Amino acid sequence: MPTYILFFCLLLILPCFVDSVYFNYTSFQRGDPANVIYHGDASPIGGAVDLGNIGNTGSVCSITYAEKVPIWDSRTGKLTDFNTSFSFMISSPNSSYGNFGHGLCFFLAPVGIQLPVNNSAGGFLGL
Repeated sequence: MPTYILFFCLLLILPCFVDSVYFNYTSFQRGDPANVIYHGDASPIGGAVDLGNIGNTGSVCSITYAEKVPIWDSRTGKLTDFNTSFSFMISSPNSSYGNFGHGLCFFLAPVGIQLPVNNSAGGFLGL
């Protein structure tokens, strides 16, 4: 019996290597926390993010999360599981423009990467 108690006590003092990251944005406003960065023509309007200048057919815009999100354990080399979800609406406030852009892309990139602005419009999705 004392062996089991000793083993249990040793388990309690071992450091745990668990890290959890969670964030949830229900609304976007001017003056958001510094970890939300708007690029190009993107801007917060009415609690949502407007991803494009409707009068500019070559508009490139994005928003990024500026903090590191660990997706692998450098100690073990194992990848991390993660879940993400989005809600979005594609609409045109003025139907005379007719076209709605070329797409939407979710991507993972190193923190601080500079996305190309030139030659990245249209089918290149701003990447």
